[in-house]
Amino acid sequence: MVKLVVVLFWMQSTVFFTANAQERFGLGIQGGRSVVIGETLPTSMPLMGFNAKGNGGANISVYLRYRLSENLGALAGGGINSLIPSGRFMNADTGGKLPGKQPHFFAGIDYDLQISNSRFGFLPKLVLGFTGNPQERKHRNFISEKGEIFQLHGVSVPNSSVINIHYLYLHSLQTHGSKNNIIFHVRPEIALYKNVGKHRILISGMYGYALGDDYYVRNYKELSYREERYNSVHRFKGSYYALILGFEFGF
Repeated sequence: MVKLVVVLFWMQSTVFFTANAQERFGLGIQGGRSVVIGETLPTSMPLMGFNAKGNGGANISVYLRYRLSENLGALAGGGINSLIPSGRFMNADTGGKLPGKQPHFFAGIDYDLQISNSRFGFLPKLVLGFTGNPQERKHRNFISEKGEIFQLHGVSVPNSSVINIHYLYLHSLQTHGSKNNIIFHVRPEIALYKNVGKHRILISGMYGYALGDDYYVRNYKELSYREERYNSVHRFKGSYYALILGFEFGF
């Protein structure tokens, strides 16, 4: 009789623990677009309209979330992230891009703020992560007295063909950046979610603040445009922002 009671108690405890653990886990998949943040530094002869600009790239990840309490959760995952520095002059992108998609891993905590008794709520997160840091084409020096055509800019008038074309020439360029294989980020996020049964749809905004050395710097030591000489420095710390859409399976 005692053995039967022990077996029944063990079976009941196992079922309760399994059910409780299952309710605590979530498996999520999310995807969206990251944009690395560029900064145009002051120089002695700045070229107006020539600025640092981050190009958008894929941000896709899979994560596992565990509910530590009614509101507090922990998550960890990985995928790909894209930090693509570029430039912009006269409403057109310039060249000099680095390789795009890189491996990306992260872990953090979140706090569930349900809106009253509705299926909607907010999920603020604080995440620590790192992204691969490509070295290809990052460190180079270019010098040309004659100048290399960097970009052309056509000037036109209504009901007419192009009447004048100006070229932006590159004479001297030096690029450099962090030589570490990874970039660390502190990443605050805020997500708006809707519960669908045990599952959840989320839309998130995030800001990844880069730690350590500059991710990438392009020092245009000498440019010429319309027979005038200029210089410019485009700095990319490695910080980025992203807009993400996700779906979390509860089990």
